[in-house]
Amino acid sequence: MRSAPLLSTLNHAIHHPVRTFIANAVKAEASRLQVLAFVDARWGIAGSRAQTRQLMADVVTSYISGVPDLLDAFTRAATNYQLDPLILPSLQKAGGYFLSPPGCLIRYPLLHALFAEAYLAHRLCEEIGDIVEARFGRTLAPYELTRINVIAHSLLGDALAEELETYTAEEVARFRARCEQGVQPQVSDVSLENCAWRDRDVVYH
Repeated sequence: MRSAPLLSTLNHAIHHPVRTFIANAVKAEASRLQVLAFVDARWGIAGSRAQTRQLMADVVTSYISGVPDLLDAFTRAATNYQLDPLILPSLQKAGGYFLSPPGCLIRYPLLHALFAEAYLAHRLCEEIGDIVEARFGRTLAPYELTRINVIAHSLLGDALAEELETYTAEEVARFRARCEQGVQPQVSDVSLENCAWRDRDVVYH
């Protein structure tokens, strides 16, 4: 059984910088009306449909902002089922999409990139959850992920969403390998001081 201090270190390393970055980034983008601009660009919702426009903006914001809570829920479930050695590395990867974004997102504005990173995190959790349920008969997800991920896919567009799926497939393959090999997780050196997110306002604009 893993000690409580080590679990606390793992959970903090995975989630705290991600939660802090997402909260700050979403607040900044909302103040610049970038969420509404993203919805307008992707769905072309006219001003006369203001209620629908705002609803979709709320969906986008919630999808991004909800990632830390989703990772926390998966961590708690994995720990309760004593599956954390298998699952925590993938949760760390899901959070890492925000701190060290895939290179394919460099060409996108910050809000668009944030939504894509949230899609990566949600899709990875969806896949890991499906595998765990099929293999171990345990449920990790606190809510159904497929439907919201389908909506996110449509907002991103097929070209980008399918490109992002290659990242999901790579991590899922690593997760399956851990299931077969019983590999123990490593604690990554993740902190607010050493993560690439500090430069993202430069990278994405």
